[in-house]
Amino acid sequence: MAASMVTLMPGSTPFSTEQIAPVAEAPDAAAAVAAANRQGTPVEVLAKRTQSRAVFANPGGTMTAQLTPVPVRVRKGASWAKIDTTLERRADGRIAPKASDGDLTLSPGGKTAPLVTMNRDGKTLALSWPGELPAPVVATNEVTYPDVLPGADLVIFAERNGFRQHLIVKNADAAKNQALHQIRMKIESDGLTVKADDSGALSVTDANGKELFSAPPSSMWDSAGKSTVFKVSVVDRALVMEPDEKFLADPALKFPVTIDPVLTTAYKQAWANVLSGYAGTSYWNTSGDGSKAQVGQCPRDLPPSGSWCNGIGEGWAYFQYDTGWLWDKKLKGATLSTTVTSSSGCADRIHDLYHTDGQIWNGMTWNTKLNGAHIRER
Repeated sequence: MAASMVTLMPGSTPFSTEQIAPVAEAPDAAAAVAAANRQGTPVEVLAKRTQSRAVFANPGGTMTAQLTPVPVRVRKGASWAKIDTTLERRADGRIAPKASDGDLTLSPGGKTAPLVTMNRDGKTLALSWPGELPAPVVATNEVTYPDVLPGADLVIFAERNGFRQHLIVKNADAAKNQALHQIRMKIESDGLTVKADDSGALSVTDANGKELFSAPPSSMWDSAGKSTVFKVSVVDRALVMEPDEKFLADPALKFPVTIDPVLTTAYKQAWANVLSGYAGTSYWNTSGDGSKAQVGQCPRDLPPSGSWCNGIGEGWAYFQYDTGWLWDKKLKGATLSTTVTSSSGCADRIHDLYHTDGQIWNGMTWNTKLNGAHIRER
């Protein structure tokens, strides 16, 4: 039987058995590195956190950055909150997501308040519907203003960094309404410049030329998947939308028809889809399936003629990240993490990864898509 004894000399400090609780984050890089080395697990550097970036100090002195192509968190006062597009009514009566980038608010109805407002860097952009808005119906992340025009509902979807606006034309009689053929939405802005290019893409910049908000070319489609783009311009401080009259008059059209402008905060990081079946349509921070990126080909043997995939044909997905802050860093490696959520077949499929020849943009389509160098397949 063995025994041991520790003798403490006068003035010496006893050994402590108290364990220091591990931490998940630290205010700066020096504190995070010290904590990571002490506890043997990564520690986030709060000073480097943004809407779409988290940086972790690793034991041993290296750093790992996790980047996303869209905002995943937003500033709420002095802290950060996970983005939550669930809508709620604010004290002033306006409707807003619980936490979103761009501080979107929506009208409670009536004819005085703007339909939508967005804020960024202390600047406000507001768009007003040309007429009185009915009382809205709110459900999760969407607000419906019924019959804003005879036979047409206006639906606003709150997104993580902006909104999608769907004007839903329910029947052929509603499509004949002249008010539908040119819609003027008043623009109010705080020192911002709103411009539309020849494709109908919008750019909203501040006095220094920094782009705060953007929108891809607007499109419209029927319930059978037939689609087209339409003209959008900025005239006399108004956003003018001119849905395609020939498209609306097509006797083969399947109603309802959806008319779809989008506006989001603008960053270098973004994602996009291009689909061969909709070769002239851009999908900026969205896809033909909404929030999920689409890649690969629809099996041609699915009856009838591949319509099971809604005519998408072949899909390419693009992801772009802001890496400018890494210019003076030594990189040890990079990993792209994705998850397959659904497939037209149950068998494993190979996905190819490429590095594109340039930056993606909000008007990119299948017809103007970027190519690039093959990196690997999996």
